[in-house]
This record gives sequence, structure tokens and C-alpha cells, in this order.
Amino acid sequence: MASRPPKERVIQISLDYKNRFQYTDILDGKDASVLVLIEGDRLTWTLHPIIEPRTFQIDFGVVNPFTLGSAVSLRGRDSIVAPPLKFPFKTYTSNRFLKYTVWLGNGWSDDPDVVPSPGDPVIVTQVVNPSTAIDWVDPATQSQINLTPPAMTADATGGGGLAQTNWGWQGGAPNPQPFTLQFAGPIPPGWPSTVQDSTVVNGIPSIQLYLPKGLVAATAFTVTTTTKDGEETSAPGTLLIS
Repeated sequence: MASRPPKERVIQISLDYKNRFQYTDILDGKDASVLVLIEGDRLTWTLHPIIEPRTFQIDFGVVNPFTLGSAVSLRGRDSIVAPPLKFPFKTYTSNRFLKYTVWLGNGWSDDPDVVPSPGDPVIVTQVVNPSTAIDWVDPATQSQINLTPPAMTADATGGGGLAQTNWGWQGGAPNPQPFTLQFAGPIPPGWPSTVQDSTVVNGIPSIQLYLPKGLVAATAFTVTTTTKDGEETSAPGTLLIS
């Protein structure tokens, strides 16, 4: 049983300057492109006021957090309210990173994740909250970045079996730029294989992922950003979740 009661989750959908979709939890301002939910949680999606009011749609496949085995399609104007989460954790043992598709009225679409969790996902962040800070090796020239620590480790055995991982700029870093994160194969099941873009939280670009247990060996990743002169610069790291 979860250690907190079910709650309303209100997710605001917006677009960045490159028209890439962004998802923000209205209550805490955190990135919500990956939603970890417990039994009974209710989701509401709203469009950011800057997006012209229009009907939009959210589609789940047959593996979804509401009615497993039947596809779910939700439509609304400016906001959509989903039914409470109901998921058969005891019988469904496969990957619980469930893609869904957001369709805007102009035809644009995106595919974020919902992760049903049998326990309170807050427990995971209390057990372990591994993070890597990004900093410039030479703040004067911003010619090379550094990861601290470059080798991340985490334990995903508590809570819902997920570890919260964070990549973000070191406090006080000058002119923090958007950055990307890319894992290199072999990539563990349930981990993203595509390039992950940072989102701005409290004015600082960052990436937050909820990841299940990884492989026996650490998985390599690369963080890439740009210098003040617009040149690309990268730094390698590893992540081991056991």
C-alpha cells in the first residue's frame, strides 16, 4: 500500500522556443515528462496559456494505467481529466514505462511516459537521489565542461523499484546553457535510448529521470552542451543502478 493517499496531478503542456513539448507539474514546478503514479492518482493535462485554445487529444495504447488491454483515447478543450490510475501490478510484470501520445489541434504530437508504481514514489527519492552536477572547467572561457561525480550509482530496490536521477548545473555556474543527455549501448530495459533534452526548472536547465535497475556493469552516457562561443562540448559519465 502506498504511504500517501492518491492525489490530483495537474500537468501543464507547453512548447519551448524550438516548439518542443514540455511538461510541468503545476504543484511543484518540476518536469513531468516522466510521470510516476500510484494507485488512485488522477491526472489532468492543461495547455499553457501561450498555446492558442484548441481541442487536443491524449492516446494510450492497450498497455495503459487505466484499463489494461483496451486502448484509451481522451479529448478535451484546454484541459483533459483522466480516470484514476488502476493497474494490475501483481499480474503485469513487464516494463512499466508506458508511452502515451499528446496531439495538438495543429497536428503536432509528442510521446511522454507514465510509470505506474505499486508504492509511493517519494520513498525512492528518500532512499537515494543520485545526481551529477555540470560545471565549466574554465569559467573564463567555458571551453570544457566537467561532471561531478562522473560515475553515478543508485539503488532502485526501495519504493516502486525506480531511482530518481538528476543532471543539472552546479550552483553559481555562469550562463548555464541547455544540454542533452545520451546513453550508450547496451542500454538497460526501461532506460531512454533517444537523446534527452534539458528542461528549465527555476531558471536552470536540468534533466530528471526515473529509472529501473540497470545492467551488471555501469551504463555510459554523454552530456553535451555549448560554450559561450556556440561550440559544442561534451563530457562522458557512467550510471549504475542496482
